[in-house]
Amino acid sequence: MPKISIIIPAFNEEKYIEKTIQKIKKSTIKDYEIIVALDSCTDNTEKIVKKLNVKYIKVNARKASAARNAGVKLARGEILVFLDADTLIPKELLEELPETMKTCTIATCKAEPDVKKFLTSLLIKAKDLVISMGLIKTSNGIIITTNKIFNKVGGFPLLPYHEDGVFIRAAAKLGKFTFLSNHIVIQSMRRYIILGYITPLLFWGIEWVKGLFNKRSKIYPAAR
Repeated sequence: MPKISIIIPAFNEEKYIEKTIQKIKKSTIKDYEIIVALDSCTDNTEKIVKKLNVKYIKVNARKASAARNAGVKLARGEILVFLDADTLIPKELLEELPETMKTCTIATCKAEPDVKKFLTSLLIKAKDLVISMGLIKTSNGIIITTNKIFNKVGGFPLLPYHEDGVFIRAAAKLGKFTFLSNHIVIQSMRRYIILGYITPLLFWGIEWVKGLFNKRSKIYPAAR
């Protein structure tokens, strides 16, 4: 039985999924399994995943939350790692998770951008700072928890976006949220490259205002 189950939701991720999985396979331990939740894919993602010989499940939801929940159904590990399809993990991370999860219920990692420009670096550093200070509880493309906590929370809420933050805050109420500053994941900046900087930042600004009135948008701007 693997100690760690890595669950990757994937909607049309043919440009990123292989690199993400190959990076996992360079980990310093092998006591893990990889599960890809193929969500409504119309490109070559499924073909690539089959070639890489990992477990997968197919869903038709167009929601990362539903894909993650479906992936857990195949998980055999005590520790669950929810990883975005375009986020790369350091090779030492998995080895240290069993010890890390003894003292917390939910965790994420420090991040660096895959495209190192002034604005991308500034955005990631700002996000890292507010997470590390405890001002917000959210993820950097990776969420680490346990099967036990996942079941207590009831899985990810079926929201069009920001389901990760809702899940993390619910899990944190059951124990401790940890920011792993000693492990750095590489996070894709494709959203800003494809949509520009104004569209995503304006979206989150509007959502913050809507949140004051307990409202949210139904559609999240896709970077595909």
